[in-house]
Amino acid sequence: MRLRVLETVLIHTPVLIETWAVILSHHVYEADALQITSCLQSRSDAFISGDKRLV
Repeated sequence: MRLRVLETVLIHTPVLIETWAVILSHHVYEADALQITSCLQSRSDAFISGDKRLV
């Protein structure tokens, strides 16, 4: 199934601050924390990842 949808999200300082909090509290990689935080900030309906430990 291909959705053919791509949304770009601007990364502002508050998102980076929240990303750092996710890194410290959940001990995840920086890129993973940024994905999670930007997903939450953009109020996405879904978060898709191939990493079973992340989801």
